[in-house]
Amino acid sequence: MPHMLMLRTAFAAGATTALVGAAALAAAPAGATTASSSYAPSSSVTAQPAPLNGYRTIIGSPVTVATQTQGRGTVFCPTGTVPLGGGVIILSADPLISVNSSFPAQGGWFADVNNASANDTMIRATVVCAAKPAHYKVVTRLGLANPAATHTTVAATCPTGTKPLSGGAASNSESLFVNLSSTAPTGTRAWQISENNATGTDHLVSVVAVCGSVKGYAVVHGPAVSVPGNSTASLAVNCPSGRRSTGGGTVISSSSLGAYLNMTTFGNSHNWISSATNTSAIPVNASTTVVCAAVVV
Repeated sequence: MPHMLMLRTAFAAGATTALVGAAALAAAPAGATTASSSYAPSSSVTAQPAPLNGYRTIIGSPVTVATQTQGRGTVFCPTGTVPLGGGVIILSADPLISVNSSFPAQGGWFADVNNASANDTMIRATVVCAAKPAHYKVVTRLGLANPAATHTTVAATCPTGTKPLSGGAASNSESLFVNLSSTAPTGTRAWQISENNATGTDHLVSVVAVCGSVKGYAVVHGPAVSVPGNSTASLAVNCPSGRRSTGGGTVISSSSLGAYLNMTTFGNSHNWISSATNTSAIPVNASTTVVCAAVVV
């Protein structure tokens, strides 16, 4: 299935505006916001934040991504639960492997990984699931411009009264040199992503915020870590005691097209881990963020 059609199909299951083919995605106005009808909150607007029920973290089946190709990992939540956040494990530290996309769709989490290295690699998509929290909604801004040779930063904002539990990005590109640089909460209600396009062709990127109202909500930012030129750094941050992660991500403080993520996922139910690669000659700073909530245990 062509990549654009795969992307359109994945989002169509969770968007109130159904896209018809690649042309419809390309025509979506920049800044257009669609909210998932399948993820609409079942509780009334007066529902109060509560600890998460049915919480669990799931690691998907391994998927081989052959050298010089892009591959997709998927993982789905059990019946009666919804995706709160997710990411991807990449079983290689090769700097030529990068995350292209990481986003919720079809009741689970999808991740696209570029393998520009000389060897095949293995990936596993990951997802955090729970019973639907109060005011749960997935907000998506579809088809935003990601021009050639550009570092693009965009955000999706949660409805008033909710906060971002996680978020992600989806690129329409199969190029091995279009990759995710940052994905993390920003402000009090938004999720922001940065996508690199180190090619000579314009592409599109969509940003997603998974929103809700939960008890014990906390956002914890890890320390800034210097990533020297031509190196990869591992990053991690923990939730406060007694809380568990709903999602997370990483911010690379650079617009360099040579700085990007090659892993972002929970390490366990209490933290978030990432790997940031810097193929440029100039050091960059990177930090990982985890979003946390109280859970019924």
